Amino acid sequence: REAPAVPPLLPLLPLFNHVPVRTTMAPIMKLIYFDIPGKAEAIRLCAAVGNLPLDDIRISRDAFAAMKLSGALPFGQIPALDLGDGQPLLAQSSAILRYLATLAGLHPAVDPLAAARIDALVAAEEDMFCGVQVARYGPRFGFE
Repeated sequence: REAPAVPPLLPLLPLFNHVPVRTTMAPIMKLIYFDIPGKAEAIRLCAAVGNLPLDDIRISRDAFAAMKLSGALPFGQIPALDLGDGQPLLAQSSAILRYLATLAGLHPAVDPLAAARIDALVAAEEDMFCGVQVARYGPRFGFE
């Protein structure tokens, strides 16, 4: 069986000045999400492509409910990223994705226009799924 085709973005990485900004002494981060691809899959892929050490913590619905009730989750949502250094959890999938991509040198921090174009793609994905999320999780958005 042949290896899967390289995603189209990977050949463009040299254009983004692939210079990781993390240090080797950085603590291991923990991604907290359900045992489904969902909003965390792009984050998992980014960490893998960027060679970032990341513990993928998959929690149950009951564990999520307990964490939410305890106030441990920013905005009461997951995915959340534990930076491993005692700072508060980082929330919102696009913010986590951008953070990890910047650490790995995959988000062109030195080229604001290229960074904005990547951010526009992420925002377009969020827009495309907004209706689906509202339809599926109506009570979260005030619809019964």
